[in-house]
Amino acid sequence: MASSGQDLQHVLERFAAECEAAGMRISTSKSEAMVLDRKRVACPLQVGGEVLPQVEEFKYLGVLFTSEGKMEREIDRRIGAASAVMRSVYRTIVVKKELSRKAKLSIYQSIYVPTLTYGHELWVMTERTRSRIQAAEMSFLPQGGWALP
Repeated sequence: MASSGQDLQHVLERFAAECEAAGMRISTSKSEAMVLDRKRVACPLQVGGEVLPQVEEFKYLGVLFTSEGKMEREIDRRIGAASAVMRSVYRTIVVKKELSRKAKLSIYQSIYVPTLTYGHELWVMTERTRSRIQAAEMSFLPQGGWALP
């Protein structure tokens, strides 16, 4: 990270030199650059004479980052992933009448909530975001005995 393209290129060159001194090299085929800014900004970076592709988004540890710095798409992805998991669990497990409400709630809390909130530490929790998350959570609780006691 750096405050300008020139500074970033300098840091990248130093990093490449340190890697080389340790017997390693930066894999340019696996490296990308992304500028965090509200508007599109070109920042051509090179490693060993090869230009790194500049991307508008990338996933890191399962979390989607965008160049605008907004997390709406990531929140949409998390809601979609949690919904897909719960639909699958609902169809195969939750419909079973012999499963207690407590067991169903335990499944919800141990599978749905972590899937929904993975990476949430990065989210700016606006009222709109909070409302979207609550709506996603509530959309599954009333179904088939999910309602809380």
